[in-house]
Amino acid sequence: MLGTPGETSAGNFLRSTASSTSRPVSATISGASRLDSVSLQYADGTTLRNGGTAATLTLNSGEYITSALAYKNSYNGSGRIFYLELTANLGRKLAAGTKSGSPTALSAPSGSYVAGFFGRAGDNTDKLGTIFKTLPLPNTSRKHQSPVPLPIPCSAR
Repeated sequence: MLGTPGETSAGNFLRSTASSTSRPVSATISGASRLDSVSLQYADGTTLRNGGTAATLTLNSGEYITSALAYKNSYNGSGRIFYLELTANLGRKLAAGTKSGSPTALSAPSGSYVAGFFGRAGDNTDKLGTIFKTLPLPNTSRKHQSPVPLPIPCSAR
């Protein structure tokens, strides 16, 4: 998870977990000087959200999020996520916030996609991590896929 160890905030970032059987169909993020909100809507109609609303990237058929670029910096004496940029496999991007501080790229392993987020937030996003899942193999009908573990660097100050 990208963030500062030991910091406290309002609780679980999206107050839930990513759908185990449904892929995201849109992503919504907002932020001016810092990242304020993150939301994913899944094909099954589930929406997981933290914070307000803003710009949305609606994914086309066969399109999925492959990476997240996040910038972490300090605000009021503790770490915050200042910027988030999501990139889809077809090259489209969605970004919010200000590029300030240390960048960290979180890229899905080959054959995987970003299926959700986890972290912590109060008034701002304090910590952010990605959940990767394996893409279905062509011409298969696998119904359940296990999340791919994700190593995310966490810098201590």
